[in-house]
This record gives sequence, structure tokens and C-alpha cells, in this order.
Amino acid sequence: MKIRLAKPKDKTRVLTLLNQLGKIINELVAFDPDNERAHILGRNNYDRVMKNDEVKLFVIEDKSKIMGVASFFILRDMITGRPFAHIDDFIIDEAERNKGYGTRLMHGILEYGKSHDIHAIQLTSSLQLVEAHKFYENLGGKFARKVIKFTL
Repeated sequence: MKIRLAKPKDKTRVLTLLNQLGKIINELVAFDPDNERAHILGRNNYDRVMKNDEVKLFVIEDKSKIMGVASFFILRDMITGRPFAHIDDFIIDEAERNKGYGTRLMHGILEYGKSHDIHAIQLTSSLQLVEAHKFYENLGGKFARKVIKFTL
């Protein structure tokens, strides 16, 4: 089992996992047909992400199969200039949950952050994903702020 950065060849599997996340969001939060169309809508964006040094896609791989993915955006604090990161997507294959993949993936991301002088990692999670919140809290995450969303 290893944590690594996604490669161009991982596109189909990563987008399939993002479809799973979209399905969960549609069931629990609000339906949007685009949520389950990552395999179509995300093709070009995936290629752009692969070329962007400030966006990383982490994957956890076991026996040559990608079990999960997380998006990781590197940003800078406007006052201090210190780098921090934001995780927007975090998904483990629905058939592989509760096997330790999520914990290992998050630990790998946290280690990456430490080794790259990132002073904090924040993540966005829909309010309805209560089990995910428990998972993040069990790993040491703390609720620190509210996110206000403007849909345009």
C-alpha cells in the first residue's frame, strides 16, 4: 500500500472515484446532475491539474489498484505569506471503506504538508457528511470556521 501523486495514466480511475463522491453529494446534500459526470466533465480539467504545481491529487494504491483520491490545493496566506493547503475532495472507493485506506491517505497528505513547510491543511466537507466529520476529528482535525457558499 502506498500514497503517491496521481499520474496522467490514473485519469479514468480517479474520475470514477470522483463520480462516487458526486453520487454521495447528490443523495445527501443536493442533486446536481454534474456531480456524477466527473468521468466526462473532468477529463480536460484532470489534464490541467497534472500541469499545475499548486494542485496535487494524492492517491492511495494497493496491489496496483487506486483505492482513494484527495485533491490538495496549495495557497498562501495574504498576511504572512505562509503556505497552507485546502482539501476539496476526499474519497475512498465505496467497496474499500473501513479498511484503513482513508486513514493512511490522510496521514500521507499530512506528512507531505509537513515536509513541504505547509503550516496548515484545511478541508471542505458538506454539513450532511457526519460520518466523514467523525473520521476527520478522529485523525486530529478540528472544526475551525464556517464556509459560506455563493452559488452563481
